[in-house]
Amino acid sequence: MDKDKARQLEELLGVRVRLVSVSHRAWTEAGGGKSPEPGDVASLLDRGCWLLVETNGTSHRVLEIEKPLTPVESRLLRWAFLQRAGNGSPASEREALAIRLGEWIEAQLEKDEFHAPLPGEWAARLNSGSVIPLQLRYEHAETDAGQILNVARSFLSDLSDDTMIVPLRPSEWLILVTDRLLMEMESIDPEEDDPDGVREELASLAEGLQQAITGEWGGDCHVAVAEPVQPKEELVAAAALLRETMELGRRFHPERRVHLPWRVHLEWLVGNLSEAALRRIAGRMHGTMEPFADPETVSMLELFFSLDCNVSETAKRLYIHRNTLLYRLEKFKLESGLDVRNFNDAVRARILLLLYKMTKRK
Repeated sequence: MDKDKARQLEELLGVRVRLVSVSHRAWTEAGGGKSPEPGDVASLLDRGCWLLVETNGTSHRVLEIEKPLTPVESRLLRWAFLQRAGNGSPASEREALAIRLGEWIEAQLEKDEFHAPLPGEWAARLNSGSVIPLQLRYEHAETDAGQILNVARSFLSDLSDDTMIVPLRPSEWLILVTDRLLMEMESIDPEEDDPDGVREELASLAEGLQQAITGEWGGDCHVAVAEPVQPKEELVAAAALLRETMELGRRFHPERRVHLPWRVHLEWLVGNLSEAALRRIAGRMHGTMEPFADPETVSMLELFFSLDCNVSETAKRLYIHRNTLLYRLEKFKLESGLDVRNFNDAVRARILLLLYKMTKRK
Protein backbone atom coordinates (compact mmCIF):
# COMPACT_ATOMS: atom_id res chain seq x y z
CA MET A 1 0.00 0.00 0.00
CA ASP A 2 1.57 3.33 -1.07
CA LYS A 3 1.19 6.80 0.40
CA ASP A 4 -1.67 7.64 -1.96
CA LYS A 5 -3.68 4.74 -0.49
CA ALA A 6 -2.83 5.97 3.00
CA ARG A 7 -4.20 9.42 2.12
CA GLN A 8 -7.40 7.85 0.81
CA LEU A 9 -7.82 5.95 4.08
CA GLU A 10 -7.11 9.20 5.95
CA GLU A 11 -10.01 10.87 4.13
CA LEU A 12 -12.34 7.95 4.86
CA LEU A 13 -11.54 7.76 8.58
CA GLY A 14 -11.25 11.52 9.14
CA VAL A 15 -7.97 11.23 11.10
CA ARG A 16 -4.28 11.33 10.32
CA VAL A 17 -2.86 8.12 8.79
CA ARG A 18 0.89 7.57 8.32
CA LEU A 19 2.78 4.73 6.65
CA VAL A 20 5.66 3.80 9.00
CA SER A 21 7.97 0.90 9.82
CA VAL A 22 8.07 -0.65 13.29
CA SER A 23 10.12 -3.45 14.78
CA HIS A 24 8.62 -6.84 15.55
CA ARG A 25 9.26 -6.17 19.23
CA ALA A 26 7.38 -2.86 19.12
CA TRP A 27 4.50 -4.59 17.35
CA THR A 28 4.19 -7.36 19.96
CA GLU A 29 4.59 -4.90 22.85
CA ALA A 30 1.58 -3.03 21.44
CA GLY A 31 -0.46 -6.23 21.67
CA GLY A 32 0.04 -7.42 18.09
CA GLY A 33 0.26 -11.13 17.34
CA LYS A 34 3.58 -12.95 17.04
CA SER A 35 2.71 -14.23 13.55
CA PRO A 36 0.67 -11.35 12.13
CA GLU A 37 -1.01 -11.13 8.75
CA PRO A 38 -1.91 -8.05 6.66
CA GLY A 39 -4.99 -6.40 8.12
CA ASP A 40 -4.16 -7.30 11.74
CA VAL A 41 -4.42 -4.46 14.28
CA ALA A 42 -2.31 -3.55 17.32
CA SER A 43 -3.78 -1.04 19.77
CA LEU A 44 -1.89 2.09 20.84
CA LEU A 45 -4.60 2.92 23.40
CA ASP A 46 -5.36 6.67 23.35
CA ARG A 47 -2.87 7.22 20.51
CA GLY A 48 -4.84 5.10 18.07
CA CYS A 49 -3.63 1.87 16.47
CA TRP A 50 -1.33 0.22 13.94
CA LEU A 51 -2.78 -1.59 10.93
CA LEU A 52 -0.34 -4.10 9.46
CA VAL A 53 0.41 -3.67 5.75
CA GLU A 54 3.22 -6.15 5.25
CA THR A 55 6.00 -7.99 7.10
CA ASN A 56 9.62 -7.79 6.00
CA GLY A 57 12.12 -9.78 8.07
CA THR A 58 12.17 -8.39 11.60
CA SER A 59 10.17 -5.23 10.81
CA HIS A 60 6.61 -4.44 9.81
CA ARG A 61 5.17 -1.76 7.57
CA VAL A 62 2.07 -0.42 9.28
CA LEU A 63 -0.47 2.33 8.93
CA GLU A 64 -0.43 4.43 12.09
CA ILE A 65 -4.01 5.59 12.58
CA GLU A 66 -4.65 8.30 15.14
CA LYS A 67 -7.81 6.76 16.55
CA PRO A 68 -8.95 3.28 17.70
CA LEU A 69 -10.85 1.38 15.02
CA THR A 70 -14.39 0.20 15.64
CA PRO A 71 -14.98 -3.57 15.27
CA VAL A 72 -16.77 -2.97 11.95
CA GLU A 73 -13.91 -0.81 10.63
CA SER A 74 -11.37 -3.45 11.64
CA ARG A 75 -13.32 -6.20 9.89
CA LEU A 76 -13.81 -4.20 6.69
CA LEU A 77 -10.16 -3.18 6.51
CA ARG A 78 -9.03 -6.74 7.08
CA TRP A 79 -11.37 -7.89 4.32
CA ALA A 80 -9.94 -5.19 2.02
CA PHE A 81 -6.43 -6.51 2.65
CA LEU A 82 -7.55 -10.06 1.94
CA GLN A 83 -9.18 -8.91 -1.29
CA ARG A 84 -5.98 -7.11 -2.26
CA ALA A 85 -3.79 -10.12 -1.44
CA GLY A 86 -6.06 -12.77 -2.93
CA ASN A 87 -7.67 -10.83 -5.78
CA GLY A 88 -11.14 -11.92 -4.72
CA SER A 89 -10.17 -15.47 -3.79
CA PRO A 90 -12.89 -17.82 -2.48
CA ALA A 91 -11.41 -17.57 1.04
CA SER A 92 -11.61 -13.78 1.12
CA GLU A 93 -15.13 -13.82 -0.34
CA ARG A 94 -16.26 -16.23 2.40
CA GLU A 95 -14.73 -13.98 5.06
CA ALA A 96 -16.50 -10.93 3.65
CA LEU A 97 -19.75 -12.91 3.57
CA ALA A 98 -19.24 -13.95 7.20
CA ILE A 99 -18.59 -10.35 8.30
CA ARG A 100 -21.81 -9.13 6.70
CA LEU A 101 -23.74 -12.06 8.18
CA GLY A 102 -22.43 -11.22 11.66
CA GLU A 103 -23.53 -7.60 11.31
CA TRP A 104 -26.98 -8.73 10.15
CA ILE A 105 -27.33 -11.16 13.11
CA GLU A 106 -26.34 -8.43 15.59
CA ALA A 107 -28.91 -6.07 14.06
CA GLN A 108 -31.67 -8.70 14.46
CA LEU A 109 -30.63 -9.41 18.05
CA GLU A 110 -30.85 -5.72 18.92
CA LYS A 111 -34.42 -5.66 17.57
CA ASP A 112 -35.36 -8.99 19.26
CA GLU A 113 -36.17 -10.40 15.83
CA PHE A 114 -35.13 -13.92 16.77
CA HIS A 115 -36.98 -15.64 13.93
CA ALA A 116 -36.05 -13.29 11.11
CA PRO A 117 -35.66 -15.28 7.86
CA LEU A 118 -32.15 -15.41 6.46
CA PRO A 119 -31.76 -13.04 3.47
CA GLY A 120 -31.03 -14.59 0.10
CA GLU A 121 -27.34 -13.64 0.13
CA TRP A 122 -26.71 -16.15 2.91
CA ALA A 123 -29.68 -18.48 2.46
CA ALA A 124 -28.11 -19.98 -0.66
CA ARG A 125 -24.77 -20.46 1.11
CA LEU A 126 -26.39 -22.15 4.15
CA ASN A 127 -29.09 -24.10 2.36
CA SER A 128 -27.34 -27.47 2.51
CA GLY A 129 -29.23 -28.67 5.60
CA SER A 130 -28.98 -28.25 9.35
CA VAL A 131 -25.93 -26.76 11.02
CA ILE A 132 -24.42 -27.14 14.49
CA PRO A 133 -24.09 -23.65 16.04
CA LEU A 134 -21.24 -22.93 18.46
CA GLN A 135 -20.27 -19.69 20.15
CA LEU A 136 -16.60 -18.99 20.85
CA ARG A 137 -15.45 -16.24 23.21
CA TYR A 138 -11.76 -15.70 23.81
CA GLU A 139 -10.13 -13.03 25.96
CA HIS A 140 -6.35 -12.69 26.05
CA ALA A 141 -4.62 -9.36 25.48
CA GLU A 142 -1.42 -10.92 24.12
CA THR A 143 -3.01 -13.19 21.51
CA ASP A 144 -4.29 -12.04 18.13
CA ALA A 145 -7.80 -13.07 17.12
CA GLY A 146 -6.52 -14.39 13.81
CA GLN A 147 -4.32 -16.90 15.63
CA ILE A 148 -7.27 -18.15 17.67
CA LEU A 149 -9.42 -18.59 14.59
CA ASN A 150 -6.62 -20.48 12.83
CA VAL A 151 -6.59 -23.00 15.69
CA ALA A 152 -10.40 -23.26 15.53
CA ARG A 153 -10.35 -23.79 11.76
CA SER A 154 -7.60 -26.38 12.03
CA PHE A 155 -9.46 -28.31 14.73
CA LEU A 156 -12.79 -28.21 12.92
CA SER A 157 -11.31 -28.98 9.48
CA ASP A 158 -10.24 -32.36 10.86
CA LEU A 159 -13.92 -33.05 11.57
CA SER A 160 -15.73 -31.21 8.77
CA ASP A 161 -14.69 -29.49 5.54
CA ASP A 162 -17.67 -27.12 5.54
CA THR A 163 -17.38 -24.62 8.42
CA MET A 164 -18.22 -20.91 8.59
CA ILE A 165 -16.86 -18.61 11.31
CA VAL A 166 -19.02 -15.50 11.76
CA PRO A 167 -17.62 -12.56 13.79
CA LEU A 168 -20.14 -11.01 16.19
CA ARG A 169 -18.86 -8.83 19.03
CA PRO A 170 -15.14 -8.25 19.61
CA SER A 171 -13.60 -11.56 20.76
CA GLU A 172 -16.88 -13.39 20.05
CA TRP A 173 -17.68 -15.61 17.07
CA LEU A 174 -20.56 -17.79 15.88
CA ILE A 175 -19.28 -21.02 14.31
CA LEU A 176 -21.51 -23.01 11.97
CA VAL A 177 -20.60 -26.65 11.27
CA THR A 178 -22.60 -28.94 9.01
CA ASP A 179 -24.66 -31.48 10.95
CA ARG A 180 -23.22 -34.22 8.74
CA LEU A 181 -20.50 -34.26 11.37
CA LEU A 182 -22.91 -36.03 13.75
CA MET A 183 -23.64 -38.73 11.22
CA GLU A 184 -19.92 -39.49 10.98
CA MET A 185 -19.56 -40.03 14.72
CA GLU A 186 -19.48 -43.71 15.64
CA SER A 187 -21.66 -43.32 18.73
CA ILE A 188 -24.56 -41.76 16.78
CA ASP A 189 -27.04 -44.10 15.11
CA PRO A 190 -29.00 -42.18 12.41
CA GLU A 191 -31.77 -44.79 12.66
CA GLU A 192 -32.50 -43.96 16.32
CA ASP A 193 -33.88 -40.89 18.05
CA ASP A 194 -31.22 -40.42 20.71
CA PRO A 195 -31.08 -36.80 21.94
CA ASP A 196 -28.85 -37.74 24.87
CA GLY A 197 -26.33 -39.32 22.51
CA VAL A 198 -26.37 -36.25 20.25
CA ARG A 199 -25.95 -33.92 23.21
CA GLU A 200 -23.05 -35.97 24.51
CA GLU A 201 -21.28 -35.70 21.16
CA LEU A 202 -21.99 -31.96 20.96
CA ALA A 203 -20.53 -31.48 24.43
CA SER A 204 -17.43 -33.43 23.36
CA LEU A 205 -17.11 -31.24 20.25
CA ALA A 206 -17.26 -28.06 22.34
CA GLU A 207 -14.79 -29.42 24.89
CA GLY A 208 -12.39 -30.44 22.14
CA LEU A 209 -12.49 -26.97 20.56
CA GLN A 210 -12.00 -25.25 23.91
CA GLN A 211 -9.05 -27.48 24.81
CA ALA A 212 -7.44 -27.06 21.39
CA ILE A 213 -7.39 -23.27 21.78
CA THR A 214 -6.27 -23.15 25.41
CA GLY A 215 -3.69 -25.86 24.75
CA GLU A 216 -2.16 -23.69 22.03
CA TRP A 217 -2.57 -20.20 23.47
CA GLY A 218 -3.91 -20.39 27.03
CA GLY A 219 -6.12 -17.46 27.96
CA ASP A 220 -9.79 -17.36 28.95
CA CYS A 221 -11.63 -19.35 26.30
CA HIS A 222 -15.33 -20.22 26.53
CA VAL A 223 -17.40 -22.34 24.11
CA ALA A 224 -21.16 -22.87 23.97
CA VAL A 225 -22.91 -25.31 21.65
CA ALA A 226 -26.55 -25.97 20.79
CA GLU A 227 -28.39 -28.72 18.96
CA PRO A 228 -28.55 -28.51 15.13
CA VAL A 229 -30.81 -25.84 13.62
CA GLN A 230 -32.17 -24.92 10.21
CA PRO A 231 -30.21 -21.73 9.42
CA LYS A 232 -32.81 -20.17 7.10
CA GLU A 233 -35.21 -19.50 9.99
CA GLU A 234 -33.43 -20.39 13.26
CA LEU A 235 -29.98 -18.83 13.03
CA VAL A 236 -30.70 -15.64 14.99
CA ALA A 237 -32.54 -17.60 17.70
CA ALA A 238 -29.58 -19.97 17.95
CA ALA A 239 -27.17 -17.04 18.33
CA ALA A 240 -29.38 -15.57 21.08
CA LEU A 241 -29.62 -18.94 22.86
CA LEU A 242 -25.85 -19.46 22.78
CA ARG A 243 -25.09 -15.97 24.04
CA GLU A 244 -27.58 -16.28 26.91
CA THR A 245 -26.29 -19.78 27.74
CA MET A 246 -22.73 -18.50 27.96
CA GLU A 247 -23.72 -15.51 30.09
CA LEU A 248 -25.65 -17.75 32.48
CA GLY A 249 -22.82 -20.25 32.64
CA ARG A 250 -20.24 -17.57 33.40
CA ARG A 251 -22.48 -16.04 36.06
CA PHE A 252 -23.51 -19.20 37.90
CA HIS A 253 -20.64 -21.57 37.08
CA PRO A 254 -17.45 -19.49 36.70
CA GLU A 255 -15.35 -22.63 36.97
CA ARG A 256 -16.78 -23.97 33.68
CA ARG A 257 -15.47 -23.17 30.19
CA VAL A 258 -18.00 -25.19 28.15
CA HIS A 259 -21.64 -24.13 28.37
CA LEU A 260 -24.65 -26.21 27.29
CA PRO A 261 -28.21 -24.82 27.04
CA TRP A 262 -29.83 -28.06 28.21
CA ARG A 263 -27.98 -27.73 31.52
CA VAL A 264 -29.03 -24.20 32.50
CA HIS A 265 -32.84 -24.35 32.70
CA LEU A 266 -33.03 -23.46 36.41
CA GLU A 267 -30.27 -20.88 35.93
CA TRP A 268 -32.43 -19.20 33.29
CA LEU A 269 -35.42 -19.06 35.68
CA VAL A 270 -33.40 -17.64 38.58
CA GLY A 271 -31.39 -15.31 36.36
CA ASN A 272 -34.57 -13.66 35.07
CA LEU A 273 -36.01 -12.89 38.52
CA SER A 274 -36.39 -9.20 39.30
CA GLU A 275 -34.23 -7.48 41.92
CA ALA A 276 -37.27 -7.16 44.18
CA ALA A 277 -38.09 -10.87 43.89
CA LEU A 278 -34.49 -11.82 44.64
CA ARG A 279 -34.39 -9.69 47.78
CA ARG A 280 -37.74 -11.02 48.96
CA ILE A 281 -36.81 -14.68 48.46
CA ALA A 282 -33.35 -14.18 49.96
CA GLY A 283 -34.91 -12.60 53.04
CA ARG A 284 -37.30 -15.50 53.54
CA MET A 285 -34.63 -18.12 52.95
CA HIS A 286 -31.75 -16.48 54.81
CA GLY A 287 -31.41 -19.21 57.44
CA THR A 288 -31.73 -22.02 54.90
CA MET A 289 -29.10 -20.47 52.64
CA GLU A 290 -26.36 -20.17 55.28
CA PRO A 291 -24.81 -23.63 54.53
CA PHE A 292 -24.10 -22.48 50.97
CA ALA A 293 -21.46 -20.08 52.32
CA ASP A 294 -19.09 -23.05 52.67
CA PRO A 295 -17.17 -23.57 49.37
CA GLU A 296 -16.58 -27.26 50.09
CA THR A 297 -20.31 -27.84 50.56
CA VAL A 298 -21.08 -25.97 47.34
CA SER A 299 -18.55 -28.02 45.35
CA MET A 300 -19.96 -31.25 46.76
CA LEU A 301 -23.55 -30.32 45.94
CA GLU A 302 -22.78 -29.11 42.42
CA LEU A 303 -21.00 -32.35 41.60
CA PHE A 304 -23.78 -34.38 43.25
CA PHE A 305 -26.45 -32.60 41.16
CA SER A 306 -24.42 -32.84 37.93
CA LEU A 307 -24.24 -36.63 38.44
CA ASP A 308 -28.02 -36.98 38.89
CA CYS A 309 -27.68 -37.36 42.69
CA ASN A 310 -25.69 -40.57 42.34
CA VAL A 311 -23.98 -41.10 45.71
CA SER A 312 -21.47 -43.75 44.58
CA GLU A 313 -20.33 -41.84 41.49
CA THR A 314 -20.05 -38.56 43.42
CA ALA A 315 -17.91 -40.22 46.11
CA LYS A 316 -15.71 -41.70 43.38
CA ARG A 317 -15.21 -38.30 41.72
CA LEU A 318 -14.41 -36.70 45.09
CA TYR A 319 -11.93 -39.51 45.92
CA ILE A 320 -13.68 -40.23 49.20
CA HIS A 321 -15.42 -43.27 50.68
CA ARG A 322 -19.16 -43.56 50.03
CA ASN A 323 -19.87 -43.44 53.79
CA THR A 324 -17.87 -40.21 54.06
CA LEU A 325 -20.10 -38.61 51.45
CA LEU A 326 -23.24 -39.88 53.21
CA TYR A 327 -21.96 -38.30 56.43
CA ARG A 328 -21.44 -34.95 54.67
CA LEU A 329 -24.91 -35.09 53.09
CA GLU A 330 -26.42 -35.85 56.51
CA LYS A 331 -24.52 -32.90 57.99
CA PHE A 332 -25.94 -30.66 55.24
CA LYS A 333 -29.41 -32.00 56.03
CA LEU A 334 -29.06 -31.06 59.71
CA GLU A 335 -27.85 -27.55 58.83
CA SER A 336 -30.35 -26.77 56.07
CA GLY A 337 -33.29 -29.07 56.71
CA LEU A 338 -32.93 -30.44 53.17
CA ASP A 339 -32.28 -34.08 52.34
CA VAL A 340 -30.85 -33.86 48.81
CA ARG A 341 -31.37 -37.61 48.29
CA ASN A 342 -35.07 -36.76 48.22
CA PHE A 343 -36.25 -35.36 44.85
CA ASN A 344 -38.23 -32.38 46.17
CA ASP A 345 -35.51 -31.37 48.61
CA ALA A 346 -32.86 -31.75 45.89
CA VAL A 347 -34.80 -29.35 43.63
CA ARG A 348 -35.16 -26.86 46.47
CA ALA A 349 -31.47 -27.09 47.32
CA ARG A 350 -30.53 -26.62 43.66
CA ILE A 351 -32.65 -23.47 43.40
CA LEU A 352 -31.40 -22.10 46.72
CA LEU A 353 -27.81 -22.62 45.62
CA LEU A 354 -28.47 -20.56 42.48
CA LEU A 355 -30.24 -17.89 44.52
CA TYR A 356 -27.30 -17.72 46.87
CA LYS A 357 -24.92 -17.20 43.96
CA MET A 358 -27.12 -14.36 42.71
CA THR A 359 -27.68 -12.61 46.05
CA LYS A 360 -24.14 -12.90 47.41
CA ARG A 361 -22.98 -10.71 44.52
CA LYS A 362 -25.52 -7.99 45.24
